Amino acid sequence: MAVAYARDRLTDSASLDKWMREITDGWWEPHVVYVIRYGEAKISKVGLTNVNSSRLRMLTQIGGELVDTLQVPNRWVARVLEGECLTLVDEYRVEPPLWIAQVAGATEFWRDGFELPSLQQVFETTCGAETSDSWKTSIARSEATVDDH
Repeated sequence: MAVAYARDRLTDSASLDKWMREITDGWWEPHVVYVIRYGEAKISKVGLTNVNSSRLRMLTQIGGELVDTLQVPNRWVARVLEGECLTLVDEYRVEPPLWIAQVAGATEFWRDGFELPSLQQVFETTCGAETSDSWKTSIARSEATVDDH
């Protein structure tokens, strides 16, 4: 459902007026999709974060090893890519141990036994044919002004 909504959102043409709330919330800034492996728990996680976030550092500090990253133009594209990865690993999905879940959340994990293709390959296979400008658009929060009147 979230992937379908994100794909639908990306069919809209670029518009500061329509996207103002999302722009001021950072959704149209570049994001990174990542895969982190927690060897001790024998699980991996796919996720997304704003390029200016310290989330990746936090996730590796609890024992995660960064396996792959891909920077994409905005959070909507990141959500689609993350969702496509989760579809690929669906039958291997698990909940993480509490010591990981307390920091990394409890979703988007899968157990060892499935090797996810590179994020670049998943992107090219599932998103590469998209032609809407929104798939290539990044807008910094600083470019937006909110009129509260």
